[in-house]
Amino acid sequence: MPSSPIFNWRATAPVALPTYPPSARSPGFATRVYLLTQSICNSLFTSIFLFFVFFVLRVLLRKQWLAAAAFILLTTVVISGPGSNWIDRPFQAAYAALFAFILLRFGLLALMVAIAAQGRPWKRAMERGTVGPQPG
Repeated sequence: MPSSPIFNWRATAPVALPTYPPSARSPGFATRVYLLTQSICNSLFTSIFLFFVFFVLRVLLRKQWLAAAAFILLTTVVISGPGSNWIDRPFQAAYAALFAFILLRFGLLALMVAIAAQGRPWKRAMERGTVGPQPG
């Protein structure tokens, strides 16, 4: 049997560790603070905008259930966009209905927290594998 690094456990070939660009390494303190403040600002703006849209629909339609249905329909259309599949629409409608339910039942602050938790930049960093110590 020929000697190869695969079968020879004493192989001295250097093991090449993957190299990461500086942006893919574990974010420092300043980056984490930036991501947190960006998430908070986005949740504030989005929740206040959604509250404003619901308020305008409530004033125009004069019934809360009709305004909620129009809010769900309008939010689903905006979320889905022009290039969306039809199979995604029920899930996007459920997502919009969840926003409407949180807004109506628990209020604006709960909607802000839900949107901030939904944005979760720390979750995206964990999915990329950039949280924690990195080699190199």
